[in-house]
Amino acid sequence: MHIINAEEQHIPAIRRIYAHHVLHGTGSFETEPRTRRKCLPG
Repeated sequence: MHIINAEEQHIPAIRRIYAHHVLHGTGSFETEPRTRRKCLPG
């Protein structure tokens, strides 16, 4: 497995993966997927 730092171009894919698990899993206390703005640093 090749591990790289996440960059802004990766955010859409990361959000899709995370949103699925927020909506269908129990690994987070969040109840709604994060907005793009909440995924950005700062």
